[in-house]
Amino acid sequence: MYEKKMFRFAVSFLILILIIAPLAAKTKAFMGVFLKDLNEKDFEKFGVEGKHGVLITEVIEDKAAEKAGFKDEDVVIAFDGDKVYTLDQLTKMINLHKPGDKVQVRIVRDKKEKTIKLTLGEKEVPEKKTKAYLGVYVENLDEDDFKELGLKEKYGVEIEDVVEDGPVDEAGIQEDDVILQINDDKIYTSDQITKMLKILKPDQKVKIKIFRDGEYKTFDVVLGEKEDYFSLFYDQDSKVFDFYKDPASVFVYKYEDTDGKHIGVLLSAEKKVKKEGDEEIIEKKVVIDEVFKDSPADKAGLKEDDIILKADGKEIDSVKDIKKAISKKEVGDKIELEIKRKKKIKTFKVEIAKKKDFDLKSNKVEVFLEDGDLKVWVDGNEEHLLDIDHLKDNIDKIKILKKEHLEDLDDHIQKEINVEIEEFGDI
Repeated sequence: MYEKKMFRFAVSFLILILIIAPLAAKTKAFMGVFLKDLNEKDFEKFGVEGKHGVLITEVIEDKAAEKAGFKDEDVVIAFDGDKVYTLDQLTKMINLHKPGDKVQVRIVRDKKEKTIKLTLGEKEVPEKKTKAYLGVYVENLDEDDFKELGLKEKYGVEIEDVVEDGPVDEAGIQEDDVILQINDDKIYTSDQITKMLKILKPDQKVKIKIFRDGEYKTFDVVLGEKEDYFSLFYDQDSKVFDFYKDPASVFVYKYEDTDGKHIGVLLSAEKKVKKEGDEEIIEKKVVIDEVFKDSPADKAGLKEDDIILKADGKEIDSVKDIKKAISKKEVGDKIELEIKRKKKIKTFKVEIAKKKDFDLKSNKVEVFLEDGDLKVWVDGNEEHLLDIDHLKDNIDKIKILKKEHLEDLDDHIQKEINVEIEEFGDI
């Protein structure tokens, strides 16, 4: 009996941590408050007749705003004579000033307007911290993977992607290599590497033993240095940061990658293990679980339960193979797929399109911080992010469809984690 599952599930994360004032502002002037934008119901609730302003959700103890007399739930409607409409606007207005500048701030409190004279304070900029990094994305392996790779050891993690010009790339380690050891430590899981990198130092040289195409190789790798973005979550005194230390504080997102190349199918890889004497033979096939309506695959005639045998003449035995074949094409090109439907072999030419050209289902993503580590769950599968590179690359592609559990956060800090998902099972 076939066991249906997504194997060698790989996810590419592009993450941007937006830490706007007061956390990482270049200017040191600040009010000492946490703010959030308001909606129509909020304006009515707080008695803001002009329908503009931002809400003070928390006044930081012993800072400029508290000393001036601001309180929680004050609504800032004007700053230094100009109306305030958004949080970002007010942040920029504050950033144009210097510590010690005196400004007049118009607020609404208890549905009545009043003006408060404020002397802007000086922001204590948190110390920039760095950490060691390898420059790889890895995934854990199971028993079937060990057999398929011909690996006698029952440990190791496979490299899904190598960061260009990163430490591992410069050392000569490649995608699909299996990391067996770092120095004298055998590697069993991806999160083990994450913890080890907390102990290791930038510029430290380590020996990495890998398995590649049936051979064992050892490389000297000089660890790189990168900013530890998440350390900022643990260096602040405000109660807001306690929220992020709690693993139960989970962000739930749904995303749609609208710019990725796609033909409009959901796939899964099926595996069957057969025994012939003492030898175990793994049979694999890639099955179409769903064809999206009006997608290129639908128009070409592909159907649910079709088995993909070849793509442009090359044999396919994993969803990853299909993903790679499509990635080499341009939008508008066609890919030739050899399909097994029941007992017949058919060939289809399918046009490559952008995902935004037709409707797709979205992925559920849960993101949280635990002991300083970012953890990501994709539809219940835990993925460990070892490197956060290319933070601003392709950020315009990200579309947030749904957020939950964010109502308790202070929006002024804007700690939004935006994740672009490219699931290999969705092409």
